[in-house]
Amino acid sequence: MDEAIFVKTINYVKLLFLFLFILAVTRSVFSENINYEEIKADFLLNSIVKAKGDIERGVMNITCPQNNENQKVVFEQKNLRLLKDDFGNDICSFELTGGKNEYSVTLKGSVDVKAIHTKELKEEYSLKDVSKYLEPTENIQSNETIFKELAKNITYGAESEFEKIAKLAIWVNNYLTYDLRYSDMNYDALLTLKNKKGVCAEYSTLYTALARSIGIPTRYISAYAYGENGWERHGYAESFIGGKWVPVDPLWLQIGYLDASHIKFGAFKDNKIENNIVVEGKNLKGAEWVKDEYTWKIKENKTHDSIPYEYETNREVYYEGNKGILLLKFKPEEYATAKIILSKCKGNIDLINITNPEKDIILIKGKSSLAYWTFSINNNLPKNHIYTCPVFVNSKSLKERSIKIIVDTTEKKTYNDETEVEFSHDDKEGQVFVKGNTKEREKIWVIHNNELIYEDYINENFEILKSFKNKIGENEVLVFTSHGLIKSTKYYINSEKHNFNINTNSKVRVNNPLYLNISFDKKIKDIKLIISYNNKSFSKVYKNREKIKEKIIFTKPGITKININLFLDGNEHKTEKYVNIIDKPIIELYGIIKGNKEQIILKNKGYDAKNITLNTDNKEFHINLLRAGNEKIIEYQKKEEKQQRNYILTYYDLMNKKYTEHGTYYIKKETLIQKIKNIITEIINFLKEL
Repeated sequence: MDEAIFVKTINYVKLLFLFLFILAVTRSVFSENINYEEIKADFLLNSIVKAKGDIERGVMNITCPQNNENQKVVFEQKNLRLLKDDFGNDICSFELTGGKNEYSVTLKGSVDVKAIHTKELKEEYSLKDVSKYLEPTENIQSNETIFKELAKNITYGAESEFEKIAKLAIWVNNYLTYDLRYSDMNYDALLTLKNKKGVCAEYSTLYTALARSIGIPTRYISAYAYGENGWERHGYAESFIGGKWVPVDPLWLQIGYLDASHIKFGAFKDNKIENNIVVEGKNLKGAEWVKDEYTWKIKENKTHDSIPYEYETNREVYYEGNKGILLLKFKPEEYATAKIILSKCKGNIDLINITNPEKDIILIKGKSSLAYWTFSINNNLPKNHIYTCPVFVNSKSLKERSIKIIVDTTEKKTYNDETEVEFSHDDKEGQVFVKGNTKEREKIWVIHNNELIYEDYINENFEILKSFKNKIGENEVLVFTSHGLIKSTKYYINSEKHNFNINTNSKVRVNNPLYLNISFDKKIKDIKLIISYNNKSFSKVYKNREKIKEKIIFTKPGITKININLFLDGNEHKTEKYVNIIDKPIIELYGIIKGNKEQIILKNKGYDAKNITLNTDNKEFHINLLRAGNEKIIEYQKKEEKQQRNYILTYYDLMNKKYTEHGTYYIKKETLIQKIKNIITEIINFLKEL
């Protein structure tokens, strides 16, 4: 554990100990592929601190389970002191008194955790109050170019924010190797990228750096979860998309859906989660956190139904040398992901070979999708047998199934398939043309990017023409038949360049709205706008827009730089605008008698004024510009000595608003101090006008 000590005096010492709350060990949920919809559990914290010296008083602050929409916590202690940290997390605080060198703290309670389901995501939403989770930290260096370029490549072609975070989490899951030797390391994102190994902390740290680098606010979550060794500390992430925080566990590959075995302890900007102790006493030379662990006892649980799916193969019976397709079809009712591994039957005879048995799928609510695998039946199998080979669908997210592949070697049957397939595409649209002649009833499927776009039975002579819209990035088209024809093509569509124009006024009055008008040369599917100025920022997400309009209100005058960051279909564009924030001029005037002359001093205590006209003593004076904080002296030969004079003063602000004032100003004799002051003012004004 990391610690920092501050020594106050020699004989009487005040120490602050920071202990890193390492989140690093869990591997998988429970021993079986079970997802939990709800878990009710009791918990007990035992925390022991031992000091070198005598502690007279102190405070122990410990991270503890959080109350939120999906998690209800009840503490047994009646007078438990709960503090809030900078991120809004509850911190359990305990006072230490009594002059001991060892303190033991217990915390008892119960928790009721429900699984998180993401069923609705807004298309347009504000990023108010979450933009701090876009900022880099010591351990999550999201501003590094390597993360920006990597995340941009990984998410290239993604059609939604959810698809982006899912692609990032899947990439991290496949890129890193789980290694328990990293359990107490808590490496930063750059080292994790280099090492290619880690545990839950490293998986979540690397994911968070990638997500932030492309403008997705993401926070690091400390938790407990049930792993191979029981309840253990765990870490995952949450990304703000669709107007809400969406869970992302890149180790368990739960995105959008998070099962109830995750008990949340807090949301943080960095992956350094610290418990701390502040103690005062005599001859204190150090402290050791001897014990700091939670024990859990599950009282009740409810399991969650797995993601429903249907399956289909292109044939009922296969023969030696045949090619086959296995389809899993989904109609998801929520946003989720799944890692699926197909395992074939094992025995003395090797019947089939499955191409790429492991796949990761992204499920978008309301959008039908599928996963498919190609396989082949081996040649030279023992003759005159009918084999049944079960292929197992293994996934924590799906119900485990055994799909029977029947292989008949009593005869060798081949098909003279005269089907022809032609593919064509441009930047916008793709087409597939299929024609042929079949003597037997045959079924044909056409798949584009994991979406089934055609499925029907054909007889004799046939022609099929199917068009589809391309997506940015890699496109794949697959055509296969029940007779065993399998043909596919892959092609790449580069992203379109986006031209845009930003129009706004160069001046605006304080507390009045300034409008940013951003127009594009074509409709943009995904737009993220981040605006920052004067240590303030706000962000917003838009969908399918050709133009957007945003309002900014400034409360302080002055020339202000506005930083504008646009993500257009994942491509980042940066620009800036300067705006002069105008406030009302406030002009005061008074008179001074200077020998046989009279001076009128005009002092601007507000903002810049121009086209100033002063009428007094039957005279009219003109001043082109009087800057904020400056004075202007008008001197003329006096006709008669007076103590006050009436005046009419008109002037304009920099946005041409006219002001008119009527009043009386007073005239005094010039003192020595005023003489010196006037000389200095004249010199300063002269230098400013140079």
